[in-house]
Amino acid sequence: MATDTEPIPALPNAMPFNFEPSITIQPPLSRRGTGPGLILIVSADLDLNSHEKTLDPPPLQKWAEESYAVAQITIDDDACALSEKLGAALVALKRLPQCESADKVGVVGMPLPDAFQVLRMKLTFQSSNLLST
Repeated sequence: MATDTEPIPALPNAMPFNFEPSITIQPPLSRRGTGPGLILIVSADLDLNSHEKTLDPPPLQKWAEESYAVAQITIDDDACALSEKLGAALVALKRLPQCESADKVGVVGMPLPDAFQVLRMKLTFQSSNLLST
């Protein structure tokens, strides 16, 4: 916490950027400027623009304002590509200096046809391989 003699840190002005066509990276937008990693999985059909009807910003900005380094994956009906996109999002977060730890990240997603079933099978397979080695 800043005292009377310490200046209050300015808010970062970090702009989101595309790591891949379907992966957008947003560094944290809090005064700390760093934070844990978070992966958002959203449908390509979802309107992610700001609207006058709600005060909340789009999810990418909202989570970045809460000090997360965010990788947003936009996914269409091709659920099989999700595991590759997750791997690419993790690489992007590991390369982001503002991400405190890309070894442990949160994942927030909306239900997509078959997407989470594919992800569950992939994670189960990886976990079983780790346990058998």
